Amino acid sequence: MRPNPPDATSVVLVHGYHVDALQWEEVVWGRPAEDRLGRVPRAVLLALGHPDPVLLFGTGAAARDGLLESEYTLEFARSRRHELEDLARRVLPSAAIARVGELLHERSRCERTSATTRTEVAAGFETALSLGARHLTLVSSPTHVARCHQTALTLLATTPCYALLAHGLAAVASDTTVAGRGPGDVVVLEPRTRAAGAVEFSDVARAGGSDGQAEATSR
Repeated sequence: MRPNPPDATSVVLVHGYHVDALQWEEVVWGRPAEDRLGRVPRAVLLALGHPDPVLLFGTGAAARDGLLESEYTLEFARSRRHELEDLARRVLPSAAIARVGELLHERSRCERTSATTRTEVAAGFETALSLGARHLTLVSSPTHVARCHQTALTLLATTPCYALLAHGLAAVASDTTVAGRGPGDVVVLEPRTRAAGAVEFSDVARAGGSDGQAEATSR
């Protein structure tokens, strides 16, 4: 399979965060003026680095003020457009600043049906394929992004049509998460590669959740 052309359409998926979760703004937005980027600013910078980006907001799992989670997050980003332009001015070429408005309006989409990490990642794949994209970047918090990537790899292995995106798949962490937590708090249980004991702990953990993943309410 040949690598994807560098100018292909790129989808950047901002993983949703439950609108009633603790420290929502810190996790989703962060503090861009201090270069502490939440999920949305990180995704915006990544999208602006592509010539033909689509910014996809997930999910439909929760709602606030009559808006689904994805819609609420996008409207919040639009209301803070000036902060994103200031961020782009500091770290990207000057031409990128003028593209922030276009990205948040003409090039943003809301994904409204998913309710779990697995269905959200699947929606990212489906959106990318429907647009003819060959790049899909998943953006989430440092305590969630490893799971997003593992989910995407599982879907690649079980859904043949997603193989078109295999060379263009990436997962990128934001800077912020819930206070007092970090990537070191994430537990990874790999299948063992050498015979050692009768219990395969990864099997035990996988049995505790749907398709190996017990869905957290806040993601």
